[in-house]
Amino acid sequence: MEVVNRTAEPVDEEWIRHLATGVLNSEAQECGLSVAFVQEPEMVRLNETYRRLRGSTDVLSFPTEDEGWPEPEGSSEGDTVYLGDVVICAAVGRDNAAVDGVSPEIEIGMLVIHGVLHLLGYDHEVDDGEMVRRERELRTHFLSQRGSSPSVD
Repeated sequence: MEVVNRTAEPVDEEWIRHLATGVLNSEAQECGLSVAFVQEPEMVRLNETYRRLRGSTDVLSFPTEDEGWPEPEGSSEGDTVYLGDVVICAAVGRDNAAVDGVSPEIEIGMLVIHGVLHLLGYDHEVDDGEMVRRERELRTHFLSQRGSSPSVD
């Protein structure tokens, strides 16, 4: 699992890996993925290009099965299936944290969980609350260990 930080903000790469791996393990998945932290102008470009929405956002997920990505290969020979990429804008996450009344670290953790669930096929826009329920469980399990009990909106 790769963590890439293209910002000036510090990122606890070990904790990010722990969270992402924990979500995968909780869903009985052995997959590879990357988590990239980008600056706001890059997130604006990604959001406008891939979601056709103006402005920035906090997290985007790019599963490998989406158009433009090659079909992932199975793990029958021990190869790890590459699930996709989670892209997080730390600046938007920091702003969200202030509004939500949580630490930036907890907010980033919530974004990692949210992004990985999207890579696993969850979609809160169409699933009648399934993703929100699963996200709440994972947030409670992983983020309460960091001394906070974040809410799920």
